[in-house]
Amino acid sequence: MLQERHLLRTMIDNLPHYIFVKNRENRFIVSNLANARYLGASHPSRVIGKQNSDFLPPQLASLYDAADERIMAGGESIYNWEEEVYNPATDEVKWYAITKVPLLGGDDQITGLVGMIRDVTEAKLLEQEMQRANDQLAELSRLKSHFLLKMSHELRTPLNSVIGYTDMLLSGFGGELNETQRDRLRRVHENGEALLALINDMLDLSRIQTDSVEVKLEVLDVAALAQQVVQDYQAMAKQRGLALGAQLSPALAPALASRENVTKVLGHLVENGLKFTQQGGVTLHLRPLESPAQLPPDFTDGQAAQPWLHVVVEDTGIGIEPDAVQRLFNEFSQLDDSPTRQYGGTGLGLAIAFKLVKLMKGHLWVESTPGVGSRFQFVLPAAD
Repeated sequence: MLQERHLLRTMIDNLPHYIFVKNRENRFIVSNLANARYLGASHPSRVIGKQNSDFLPPQLASLYDAADERIMAGGESIYNWEEEVYNPATDEVKWYAITKVPLLGGDDQITGLVGMIRDVTEAKLLEQEMQRANDQLAELSRLKSHFLLKMSHELRTPLNSVIGYTDMLLSGFGGELNETQRDRLRRVHENGEALLALINDMLDLSRIQTDSVEVKLEVLDVAALAQQVVQDYQAMAKQRGLALGAQLSPALAPALASRENVTKVLGHLVENGLKFTQQGGVTLHLRPLESPAQLPPDFTDGQAAQPWLHVVVEDTGIGIEPDAVQRLFNEFSQLDDSPTRQYGGTGLGLAIAFKLVKLMKGHLWVESTPGVGSRFQFVLPAAD
């Protein structure tokens, strides 16, 4: 028994936390070395039989005593309660994680309390510093988004003029062009269109990041939109020698969604599929969601059992490696970030599509097999 007491004493004295036991008179009957030193005593024996008021400033001692008396009177325990404490004697502010439980006697009556206090000041200061850094990053991100929003607006006006005038010249409004002139103007026109698409993507992203996107949900015939998108991208598909089509379930229910946003999402997904496919093609599938089990594991909306419209954009392209799937919907993410990458683009399209679907209370995810193809899927709430 004596050996066990020595072992217990050694253990609690070598713990960095403040450990103590008090009786009903709020007097210490057990204290470890860390608690004694916190109170200003050189040894635990100098604490026994005394109260907080024997060591601490009156205001601080009263604060501790009142909390201890509530625990002994009510019989309730507290665990890792974080509290900021100012000690006027040292002019220091400390953070403590406090655990205190009632001490029961043989007749199950409360005879005191057992306490353990951890000094978490360093961790709290680090947490506050990280919060300040996060706030600064958030502010920088906001300023960047506003800058991109303004610059995108300013760049679109002259670029639309360039595209418009080259289109007029190609149409013969400025007179006949020889083949060399026509070829050069076509290049200007194509690059202008590509640059305008990039600016529009940046504009969309900036609007989303600055909460400037107005989502007008309506009862929407998504099937009709899908057919229109297929028609809009037929020229691109034919140019690449690919098939592009849609398979629609009969009597497909409408969705509660935004016409503009659904059109953009379908456009980004179809263009992405055509871009990364060399043989075969891209097919849009629209159907009701058959079962919540078809939803991805990270779907945490809490309304998984509600009716959903299920849209799948399936391609026979290069596929995506598993380690790349996690960053696929990040802004400016590319499957191949090397300087010699085969496929161009900024990596904004999928990030924008993901955010737009989320704004419509839906969810977007991807299933892919390298060398076989990808299935980009999203669900939208079905209209009642």
